[in-house]
Amino acid sequence: MSAVSRLLGAGLLGACLQAGAAPPSAFEVNRGQFPPRVVFGARLDGYTVELTSSAVVFSPHGGGREAVRLRFEGPSRPCRFEAEGPPAYVSYLRGRDRRRWLVGIPVYRQIRCRNLYPGVDVLFYTTAGRLEYDLILAPGAAPARLGLRLEGMKSVQLDPAGALRVETGRGVFTHHRPAAWQQGPEGRRPVDAGYEIRGPDRVEIVLGPYDRAGELVVDPVVSFSTFLGGSGPDAAGGIAADGQGNVYVAGATQSADFPVTSPISPPPAQFPGDVFVAKLAPDGATLIWGVYIGGARSDVATDVAIDAAGNVLVAGYTDSLDFPTTSGAFRSSAPGDGIAADGFVLKLNPQGTGLLYSTYLGGIEADRIYGLAADRDGNAYLAGATASDNFPSTRGSFRSTRCAGFGLDAFLAKLNASGSTLLYMSFLCGSSHEEALDVAVDAQGGAVAVGYTASPDFPATAGALIRGRRSGLEGFIAKLSPDGSALAYSSYLGGSADDVATSVVVDGLARMYVAGHTRSLDFPVTGAAFQPRQADNGLYEDGFALMLSATGQQLLRGTYLGGSAGDRINALALDSPGVVVAAGETASADFPAAPAPCETGYGGRRDAFVARLDLERGAAPAALFLGGRGDDEARAVAAPGGGIALVAGA
Repeated sequence: MSAVSRLLGAGLLGACLQAGAAPPSAFEVNRGQFPPRVVFGARLDGYTVELTSSAVVFSPHGGGREAVRLRFEGPSRPCRFEAEGPPAYVSYLRGRDRRRWLVGIPVYRQIRCRNLYPGVDVLFYTTAGRLEYDLILAPGAAPARLGLRLEGMKSVQLDPAGALRVETGRGVFTHHRPAAWQQGPEGRRPVDAGYEIRGPDRVEIVLGPYDRAGELVVDPVVSFSTFLGGSGPDAAGGIAADGQGNVYVAGATQSADFPVTSPISPPPAQFPGDVFVAKLAPDGATLIWGVYIGGARSDVATDVAIDAAGNVLVAGYTDSLDFPTTSGAFRSSAPGDGIAADGFVLKLNPQGTGLLYSTYLGGIEADRIYGLAADRDGNAYLAGATASDNFPSTRGSFRSTRCAGFGLDAFLAKLNASGSTLLYMSFLCGSSHEEALDVAVDAQGGAVAVGYTASPDFPATAGALIRGRRSGLEGFIAKLSPDGSALAYSSYLGGSADDVATSVVVDGLARMYVAGHTRSLDFPVTGAAFQPRQADNGLYEDGFALMLSATGQQLLRGTYLGGSAGDRINALALDSPGVVVAAGETASADFPAAPAPCETGYGGRRDAFVARLDLERGAAPAALFLGGRGDDEARAVAAPGGGIALVAGA
């Protein structure tokens, strides 16, 4: 589900709307991000579409020059394009040279080619990451056949469903059998339409009988699949909402593979990917702005947060030595050699057009930031893992030196609002390896991190829920004092099998909610749990959700969540005190899911899910599946209020 889902209504399940794909797909005015001949371009699910005055060009992502050109035949004329609807904006902040950045490019939902034939317009738009184009025949327009010429493909054939399969060296563009209709007093009246192959590179759209005194719409849809079975690894890593209900999504994309004619420094032949950040309107479908950020190598955003001023904070990791940073930032040059990843943190202005700051955070070895939170003053709290002996540390923090001589140590850090100073950085570690996967901050500035550890001597405080490791891999929760100088609370979280804590949130009473996945039959749960037992006897993982007291010393509520196959909770959001929204993935056909208007049912492989858990009452969860026939996972969730849940994933 490389998309954003917006779920709303009573009990979370009143109605469901599938929103725009991530990264945002719309038609961009060409300002140099596409070849010169292109007037508008759109980056879709696995391919890019470029509109020129004489052709529609389809290019697989990372496909170099393997493009297919579609030309309309007959008494046509060069397209005169008109953008329709109010614009959104997209920016490209790639590399260190700001002169090469492209900022504030208008993007539109629909583009019309007027009078391609006499009385025939073509309306281009995108739906669910795919191109659609409507051929709109005005009353009295003559053609009963519409000719198409295809260039650059290996072969073209019709499948049994009447779809046109256009094969390239990297995959297949499928032009699905066109729908056609006329609008009448009683609604749409279908008209027969289909493709006929007239030569090795020539196809016609053939129309059945219709009323030529009325308008006719013919609607083909184009999708792309690679020979490896997928269309690209675009994925959301984080999601957030502001006080006005706007939605912010951040993640990684391979959709921004620039052509060699771009004035921006060209990428390698196999484009490694950029960070994307998108702001959507409260409907979850309307793009307000989007931005691509990155360097010459792989860049991944793992989390996003909004501060009180409406600035957008993004964290993740990068292999790029030229990742865009700002003057005066904590670390403006890459601390490593680009072989191993470094963490990064950046802050965008509310318009998405510029970096208020951008900094690396790392050392000579591998470093990754997984979790991000912001406080009311705009400070950033960061959770992750490092293998670097020279990872930046601060004096007076709880632990300023690494524990393990090899492997990974978890860390928890606080960066000031201007991105110039590391206020504290503390390792959270024992003699083996651990990673911190998420962070939350309470109203007093106490930061809470969760993750997993393989260390038998991970620091646990007096009164901890579990003071000793009970399995090879154990979840953990750790809270630092507001100044980072002391470990306020720390505990293992798990049973006698492997356990991982993936997400944490806190409420106004500083109570801590933790979620993750476990194979332990004796994971700590409470008597009021909705699901007090592991559903698959430890053969697979089940999700879990816990509510801890503000001191962490009391388990207030705890439950498993899962079915008879593998289940994971990847993300958690606070809906109201005692109530959380969990998102993750399941392979269980018997996963507890309530019917919903958008329910697609279990897809038979691995589906994303979202569930509302009333931990306070121990009530049965309201849950539903998201996704399609392939593998889907929900990686991020936000609950901005009003019964709304925002879910993003891959």
